[in-house]
Amino acid sequence: MGQIREKIEESVYELKNLQEIYTIELEGLPPGRLHKCMNSGKYRYYITSKRGEKKVRKTLKEDDVRLRQLARKEYIRRSLKEIEDNLGVLESSLLKIHDIDPNDILQSMPKTYRDLPQDFFFNRGKEATLLHLSDETAERCARHRAWAEESYERSSYKMDNLKFLSSAGVKVRSKSELLIVETLDRFGVPFRYEQVIFVGRRRLTPDFTFQDYNGKLFFWEHAGMMDNEEYRVAHNRKMSQYEDAGIAPWDNLIVTYDVNGIINTPMIRSIIEYDVIPRL
Repeated sequence: MGQIREKIEESVYELKNLQEIYTIELEGLPPGRLHKCMNSGKYRYYITSKRGEKKVRKTLKEDDVRLRQLARKEYIRRSLKEIEDNLGVLESSLLKIHDIDPNDILQSMPKTYRDLPQDFFFNRGKEATLLHLSDETAERCARHRAWAEESYERSSYKMDNLKFLSSAGVKVRSKSELLIVETLDRFGVPFRYEQVIFVGRRRLTPDFTFQDYNGKLFFWEHAGMMDNEEYRVAHNRKMSQYEDAGIAPWDNLIVTYDVNGIINTPMIRSIIEYDVIPRL
């Protein structure tokens, strides 16, 4: 998957947010620029501004609040210039970067390799990056990985819809789920995708299943098409089934949604760092 692209897009997102915040703040600061000149053997500060075509200079007292405001204004002005320059570089880079698409790579293989089982090409345990994990958490993840790699019953629902292949060889149903899988793998978090679980007589299929430090299961459900009525009805029905089975949001169930058809990348990363990983 395009991990480099994802990082650049995240940086662009953060810079544009900061650009908007600074631009709004700048509008509330006083007009003019600050100058410092020697006058009668002493340095004094002046504010210069334009009145029509004429430049106006006014002395500022040391306790004038505009000293602080104009200092802040100059800082923001220069920061916005740096932000604009960086955005130009990053957005230009996005046009040149090619995603590392596992499907494309597999299709480019010589004929000799094409009939081999797909899992020959992937090794999730070795490709997991273990980003930002303490030694203790990394050890727990290693123990959970043995559980994650055991065989388990997977959903057989509309297998043709599994069109998105992760860089570690997991096929999922949407780009949003692909992003979640890639981020989980980058953090070295073991999981099972669409594992069939049984709670009493209920048969449920969470999108992602994890094992916590006590060996108990917790789940992550991602809803990506809430603007589709049929999908929304099915999702609400599934949430009711979870509730009846004693699986509750922010207890042993994480629920996320696409917003206007777009997944919130920083939110997904934050959930993994601060909700999933501490439970492992």
